[in-house]
Amino acid sequence: DPYTFGQIAAANALSDVYAMGGRPLAMVDVIGAPQDDILKRMCQGMRDNAKRFNVPIVGGHVQATADEPSLALAIMGRAKKLITSFDAKPGDALVLVTNMDGRWLEKSNYWNCTLPRHDANLVGNLELLPEAAEAGLTCAGKDVSMAGIAGTLVMLAECSGVGAYIDTDSVPVPGGYDREVWLEPFLRAFFSYGFLLSAREEKLPELVRPFLVAYSFVSIIGATINLGLLWDIADTFNGLMAIPNLIALLILSGQVKKLAIDVDQAEKAALVTQLLISRLAIDNPLEYARLALDGEMQAWVDAEDSLDIF
Repeated sequence: DPYTFGQIAAANALSDVYAMGGRPLAMVDVIGAPQDDILKRMCQGMRDNAKRFNVPIVGGHVQATADEPSLALAIMGRAKKLITSFDAKPGDALVLVTNMDGRWLEKSNYWNCTLPRHDANLVGNLELLPEAAEAGLTCAGKDVSMAGIAGTLVMLAECSGVGAYIDTDSVPVPGGYDREVWLEPFLRAFFSYGFLLSAREEKLPELVRPFLVAYSFVSIIGATINLGLLWDIADTFNGLMAIPNLIALLILSGQVKKLAIDVDQAEKAALVTQLLISRLAIDNPLEYARLALDGEMQAWVDAEDSLDIF
C-alpha cells in the first residue's frame, strides 16, 4: 500500500529523532516509482503524517523509476540532551513504552498504534522522551523499529557493551491474539510508536509516571547485566559441554588409537608411493612413461618392496 508506505517512512524518521531525546524540525525526501498514482499515494502518506506530527516536509526530489517504488527520507532535529545507544549500564531496568491500542498489520509485521483516534495525544506523548532526557531520567534508549523489541535490545546492548535479558512474561501481545502463538512475532514487530529505554532503578517511578498519565503502555521487560558475568556463564556452559566429550574419548580410546595408527600407516604408504614414482622418473624416464601410458603404474608400485626405501 503506497499510502501506508509513505506514512511509515515519515513516522519512522520522526521516531528516530525523539528516540535520541530530540525534537524534529523538518524533513526532505527522495521518492521514485514507475507509476504516477503510486508516487502520489506515497507523497500523500508522508504529507499526512508530517501534518499530524506538526513537522513540515520542506523539499525533496520526485522521479519516475523503471522498477519498484523507492523512498528515502532525511530529517533534522535538535536536542538539549541526547538519549544515546552507548550509555546503558549493568543493572539498568529496560522499559518498553508503546500504545497497545492499535492495529497489527500481520503480513508486514507492523504494529500501527498511531491511528487517527490517537491524534490528540501523538505529539504530547512523544514530547515525554526529550523531557525525560533533559531531566536525566533515562541514560540510553532506542526506538523499536524494523528489528523489533528483541533486535532493538540486541543493538542497544551491543553499543553499550552490556549483556541483557528479556522477561517475556512482561512483554504484551495485542488483544485478541493467542499469546503462545503471537509472542515471538510481536517481539520482532516494527512499532509506529515504541521505545526501549534504559534507566536506573531509583529513577523508574519518575520516568514512568508521565507516560502512564498520558495513557501509554509501560512495562519493565528486562534488565542489563555485566557482560563479564555473561561471558563467565557462557564459558562455564562451554566447559560443561566438554565433559561428555571427554567421557566419550575415554570410552573410545582404544578405537581412537587404532584409527590414529591406521592414518599414520596410510600417510607413510602415500609417501613411499611418491618416492618410488619420483625415483623411477629420474632413473628410468622411458619406463616411467611406458607405465604411465599403459596404466600400470600402481601395479608396479605394489610390486616394489617399499621397505627398501627406508
